Amino acid sequence: MSRSIKKLSLQYNQINESNTFSSGDIVEGRVVLEVTKEIKVNSFFVKLTGDAHVSWSEGSGDDETTYSDHERYFKLKQYFIQERTCERNTTLLYGETCK
Repeated sequence: MSRSIKKLSLQYNQINESNTFSSGDIVEGRVVLEVTKEIKVNSFFVKLTGDAHVSWSEGSGDDETTYSDHERYFKLKQYFIQERTCERNTTLLYGETCK
């Protein structure tokens, strides 16, 4: 991680005691970027993917059959600082937090 970055964290809000999500659930949270000095930023984004994998076996010995499946729930790219087409960048100041 760059010396200019003091903290970069991704936190999501837990929606149940087992800390799991199912299809149709809304995932909410926050991304925190804190810098140690003034920096110029072209863009700042996160890429998120939500996948589920399951596998189980039925029967035994020569009659054993294994089943598996995969499902993608979401794949997204979220910009916090949009890439600019001109030469101007966004400036983050020392101690400033981008949320």
